[in-house]
Amino acid sequence: MCVPGLRSRMQYRTHDPGGESPGRERGRDGPPPGAASETTRDETRETTTAPRAVLYLRDAPADSRLESTVLERLESLAETDRVAGVETRTWVARVPLSSSVPSRRSHVRAFEAMERWADERGLSIRPPFALGHVGSAVTDDVESVLVTPSVLLTLWDGDDIVAVYPHRDGNGTVTVTDALERLDGESRDGRAGGRDV
Repeated sequence: MCVPGLRSRMQYRTHDPGGESPGRERGRDGPPPGAASETTRDETRETTTAPRAVLYLRDAPADSRLESTVLERLESLAETDRVAGVETRTWVARVPLSSSVPSRRSHVRAFEAMERWADERGLSIRPPFALGHVGSAVTDDVESVLVTPSVLLTLWDGDDIVAVYPHRDGNGTVTVTDALERLDGESRDGRAGGRDV
């Protein structure tokens, strides 16, 4: 991702549930839309302004220290204008695909938008997502569910997804840690201390 030449006002928001397109907060400036071009190295689209970061977290975190570390690094990147703003969203571990609950439907739509982004680039987000089935202990019903990752980072240019982490390419998994290092301007092979997500 390129380093923006334009300073953007930081946004720290928490929103639950998350939709497939994070909107701008009333009364705050969102990042202006920028010209975009394809890049194969990062499998993301470069923008002339910093991307907006949306961090998805489980409502019952598996590792709260890990989540805190990722959020702190994102906030640090926002302070240096490497990202235009940071928004957190929460979702449940298993989302019924047939649910009529609006919050659950928004999670499914978000997944579908991320998968379209991956498919268009020959990438995969399964894992970290998975589709499974859950049976009822009372009835014989079996329900299809979307299993969500505990930590997932999306980057946005306006209403367009420009990256989803983790994802898989032909060389393996590109992690949330990889994304943070790229945004921070570190080399692709360099590793900051900590666990890969």
